[in-house]
Amino acid sequence: MNDFKKILLHTCCAPCSIKCIEKLKEDNIIPVVFWYNPNIQPFKEYEIRKKTLLTYVQNNKIEYINRDEYSLKEFISEIYPHFGRERCEICYRKRLSETVKLALERGYKAFSTTLLISPYQNHDSIKKIGYELEKKYGIKFFYRDFRQYFYEGQNKAREMDFYIQKYCGCIFSEEERYMSQIIKNREKQFSIKLLRPSTMFKNQIIYYINSFLKAGKTIISSQKLDDFKNYEEWIKSLDNKTAFYLVIRKSDNKLLGIVELEMNSSEKFTGSIEYNVLPEEEEKGYEKEILKLMILKCRKYKIEKVSLLCDKSSKDFINAVILNGGILKREIQSDSKSRAVLEFIMYIK
Repeated sequence: MNDFKKILLHTCCAPCSIKCIEKLKEDNIIPVVFWYNPNIQPFKEYEIRKKTLLTYVQNNKIEYINRDEYSLKEFISEIYPHFGRERCEICYRKRLSETVKLALERGYKAFSTTLLISPYQNHDSIKKIGYELEKKYGIKFFYRDFRQYFYEGQNKAREMDFYIQKYCGCIFSEEERYMSQIIKNREKQFSIKLLRPSTMFKNQIIYYINSFLKAGKTIISSQKLDDFKNYEEWIKSLDNKTAFYLVIRKSDNKLLGIVELEMNSSEKFTGSIEYNVLPEEEEKGYEKEILKLMILKCRKYKIEKVSLLCDKSSKDFINAVILNGGILKREIQSDSKSRAVLEFIMYIK
């Protein structure tokens, strides 16, 4: 049993509100909708979401509190320099903190948020912040996992002819929405493209491995082909934690290199980039193009810091890393008697 009848419900938009409000009412809880979303940009986007929410609450006679605080400069200054995934946690805390403060001021005994319905938000982070604020302010955080109702709510919003946004809210999430297209556009400017491994390149990859053996060089990769029984088994081994690509020259469809981006599971917003270029194709500028594309991939996956491994002899790669802000961390002696690997740290801007 709840010891409250009303709840202050932070509300991000009308489509996400529909099922949250319905489910609260089924539990005999009266939601008071609170609009506070300074993260939403640009201004026209902010206005249409607020207007759609106002239409919804007025049509359904729902109590509504509006805190109209749009400020792009203020929002960016508050999240700076965390423009990756960490910005979302800052944003959640800002909006939920204002919600709990208003609840305290107006005498509500509980608060919650419609952010809990979205499968695209960091649900665990929202939940964690909610309970932290409950402990700090002594007001109950009403937690419920509404995600199972998300698509039903979206369909209802479409039936009501509501505006349905295409991105979370801030200008950085809007950029992420188009990141795949941005990467494709950038690839058009380069002589290379990045493709996922397939049976089409089997013979070229075998040639690639033999070329490194003949040159006495180490293939810098955690996904070594010689660790598996056959090529097909190797392709299946490439899991979701690693973005693994073949570097293909557009002019003749030749395999020039292999690159992988591995997301770090133990430390948030970090990863590692490892790649080689075919010995006969080194020092021709491909290293620079690969690195530029992989920086975009990091932004796509919201990685803010990466470690990069490269052969000590790869001057083009080393120069490209340094020009992009890479900092030498250490030198690692490889399995080869005469070769060493350098590890750099780079912060993604």
